Amino acid sequence: MKSENTGNSEQRKLFILRRACLLGRVTRAQVMQAFGVAGDSARRDLQAAAEQWPDYLAYIPSQGVHVQPFAAPPEAASSTAFLNLMQNGAPAHALGLTRFEPTFSSHVPRFVYQGPENQQLIVTLFKACLARDPIDIEYVSLRLGETRKTRTVLPLELELLGQQWRLVAQDIDVRNKQVGAEQKTFVLARILNAQLHQPLLGKRLKSAGGVRLEPKQLQVERTERDYQVTLNRRLTSDQIEAVVREFALTPKGGVYVIRMAERNLVEFKRDHCARPVLPDDNNELKDYVLPLFENIRPYAAR
Repeated sequence: MKSENTGNSEQRKLFILRRACLLGRVTRAQVMQAFGVAGDSARRDLQAAAEQWPDYLAYIPSQGVHVQPFAAPPEAASSTAFLNLMQNGAPAHALGLTRFEPTFSSHVPRFVYQGPENQQLIVTLFKACLARDPIDIEYVSLRLGETRKTRTVLPLELELLGQQWRLVAQDIDVRNKQVGAEQKTFVLARILNAQLHQPLLGKRLKSAGGVRLEPKQLQVERTERDYQVTLNRRLTSDQIEAVVREFALTPKGGVYVIRMAERNLVEFKRDHCARPVLPDDNNELKDYVLPLFENIRPYAAR
């Protein structure tokens, strides 16, 4: 099927450069798939990219383009370039991705990364999600008394929930080379470091049930379920009407129900069910009805 946007030669060369930076290699078929161009055009683009960045890319006719050993990426494929593209909502091909591969939400909030070290962290996670490579992350949760812990995970996707970027991943039992069944989320700002878990690269992994696992076939769980919410009893009828509309609540059997993914439940409780703690002399929110919800629990049809 021909792509709606074949791009120009410069766009295709940048696709080749950035995809090589992410995955190490680009084939003619991938250029054809991304842009819908003919095989001869894709071959010329691969050659042209290798000629434009000879210190970074090498072209082998039977294999395509690959990254030169120990070569540093040029500015157009730097961490800063990738982050600027993500932040500005660039199309998939500008990031070196085909339209059939996972894409990432745009408008990265600037508070997530404050300098080059954090920029490289984001790009490391970006690459690992695309390749489905096991990584070690140093993560600190906000549970009482928590300190940083290193855990090995199989990264699936970067997602944006409200103003918070998160990594969706599954824990790995390194000793047994087994991937946990539960998909978890890790707030990017709380990931202090991330690097490839070298001992497991290229190794066969097993599912929680002991069956051989193909990481690239794993999909982020999109299933949502119904939760029953209890609105703050101080809300007026007009305010209730507004909240029902804002949160897309559905009346069922005399109660209100909200639908969401289970992994988003903690954030919902934090943002909408917890009463803000303010100093006694702070009256800024005293006239507001907070929190909007008194309780949330799984919905059970009556």
